[in-house]
Amino acid sequence: MTALILVLGGIVLVVALVAGLVRIFLFSPLEVGCQSFFLRNAEAPAELGELKRGFHPYWRSVGTMFLTKLFLFLWTLLFIVPGIVKSYSYRMVPYILADQLTRYLNSHGIPVAGTPATVKALPKKVNHLNTIESYRYEDIARLTNYTSNNLCAETIYKYLGYYQEGMGNYDNGKRFMDIYFRELGLDPEGVKMVDGSGLSRDNHVTSRFLCQFLSAVARQPYFEDFLGSLGLSSQTGETQALPRVAKRCHLAMKGGCMTSVRGYAGYFTNADGKLYSFAVISNNYDSSGEEMNLVLKGIIEEITKL
Repeated sequence: MTALILVLGGIVLVVALVAGLVRIFLFSPLEVGCQSFFLRNAEAPAELGELKRGFHPYWRSVGTMFLTKLFLFLWTLLFIVPGIVKSYSYRMVPYILADQLTRYLNSHGIPVAGTPATVKALPKKVNHLNTIESYRYEDIARLTNYTSNNLCAETIYKYLGYYQEGMGNYDNGKRFMDIYFRELGLDPEGVKMVDGSGLSRDNHVTSRFLCQFLSAVARQPYFEDFLGSLGLSSQTGETQALPRVAKRCHLAMKGGCMTSVRGYAGYFTNADGKLYSFAVISNNYDSSGEEMNLVLKGIIEEITKL
């Protein structure tokens, strides 16, 4: 008798498992296709081919419907009532899957006909709708430095990590920068970078390393673009606060500050046309930020008299 019960129980479990798999992998995309058929039929007589829409793309329909049922089951475990509420919240999911993109495109003047499909390569005959180009690298650098945009700096740092290792994160960004510093002939141990914006207290750099870095960059073919991102003379950027220096020489620099930390670094060209790099940093000062700012800019004025 016990053996019979175990056999029957096993059969029930197998049947339930098979039914669950059929429900997930067959009925879920079919449900999306049915909703697509009903939506089309509400506007005009629909073809039975609409039933296949849930299978293109197949895994999006299966994954979304599976998560919907899973969350609904978990909500039901909270004394049934939350499950009933959420059943109404999720009721339109298959309709959204079936019609969201099509309706969006139609509402923006892009007529859509036929059944959507996922392709790995564009067909030979396509209608070109629009081209959106990224900013140039020099434009991104100029935006980052002019506005001290921390988001841009973080994004660039992580993108470099992605470029180097295939994954955009801080560790890979650091690996890229170490390689870049070595290519410039610099020792990566002279700087500690843990983020792209410099906001972390764990970042460390010396004025000596900054000067060595700036001097090395001045010998690179992209130097003019980099220099332009800092702002020249009294036109833009940090140099607006040093009008006397701007009248005497060409000055380009970038500044940064945090609580009790403030510094400037950049280039200037003296009357003889010689290019100099400079960096001044003050750390753990006990004066106000404005007072230290005046001190640092006074030092820069003296340096540019060389």
